[in-house]
Amino acid sequence: MEKQKRIYFLDNVCGLLIIQVILGHQVSFCGYRNICCDYIYITLSFFMFWFFFKGGMMFKDRNVMDTFKSSAKRLLLPYFVFLIIGLLCEAYFNSQQQVPASFSLFLKTRLLEIVDKSTLEAVSPCWFLLSLFVVRVVFQMCVKLKISPILLAVVSLVVAYLVYYCSVLHDYSYSLQWGDGHCWNLHLPYYLGNMSLGLMCYSLGYVLRDKQFSRWIVYVTFLLFVAKYFVWAELDFRADNPWGTNYWLATLYGVSGCVVFNNLFRRIAAKRIPVLTNIGENSMIYYLVHWPVMYFITQRFYGSVFDLSPEVRFAVLSSILVFVLWLSGLLFRNKKFGFLFGM
Repeated sequence: MEKQKRIYFLDNVCGLLIIQVILGHQVSFCGYRNICCDYIYITLSFFMFWFFFKGGMMFKDRNVMDTFKSSAKRLLLPYFVFLIIGLLCEAYFNSQQQVPASFSLFLKTRLLEIVDKSTLEAVSPCWFLLSLFVVRVVFQMCVKLKISPILLAVVSLVVAYLVYYCSVLHDYSYSLQWGDGHCWNLHLPYYLGNMSLGLMCYSLGYVLRDKQFSRWIVYVTFLLFVAKYFVWAELDFRADNPWGTNYWLATLYGVSGCVVFNNLFRRIAAKRIPVLTNIGENSMIYYLVHWPVMYFITQRFYGSVFDLSPEVRFAVLSSILVFVLWLSGLLFRNKKFGFLFGM
């Protein structure tokens, strides 16, 4: 079978947004802020919308079971691999505590965390793999049932808002108690919200994959994209939370960013660009590796090497990340290890 030809402008947008993901997480870990990082974030705040939108653009109609199998290999396998890595990492830090939690309590707490949040703190970005898996399979099923993608996008957005309404605005929860006075507040899982948002973006990516390049859509989305610099609204895609801003406006900004940058890069970056294209082509590696590396370093050394100014922490962590991610790119593109990343 002939290998599918790369669409370089999509690889390049992907590369840029993966850099933004890493930068955003790095700034958070280091407690480092400056106006440049703030404006980069404002400009590229649509990044999670784009990853689902791009999936819809690349959709190919096939048997539901084939979609399930291929998506399980590409998404569920690395999801479970990194959950195990996260569990081992958190078990290590638990053992380093002065009074470590018992193994049974540790395991119960982590399993409940997965049920509640779909991931573990040590490998937090894994949530995206499970959500994209669900989105891919559900969208394929809806196509087979001849459900309109536009209707699916509207219903998915309404469901996402309802999850936000119940889980964030009103904090509905159920107190689950076990053992010796331990309890866990189970909320309506917010990943039901990001799965619904993801399905909306995926559906719109499918509907707009060719139409997004028409002149009137470009004009409208560009005006929306510029508007966010004057009337700010953001949406934490994973948490399905607009953090006090307008949910609907933030969603419009997210979709507009996808269209604007697809058009921009199709015009100016539709060819292989050193580093950027490489990151886009191997985005899964960089996406999954960067967080556990930062988590381990900051947990292990924050009280010594990292007990410095935010600027120094940022510089040190940047140097370590560049080296580790470069090494990971070389190592995990190998066929012997690529399966760990669904490659």
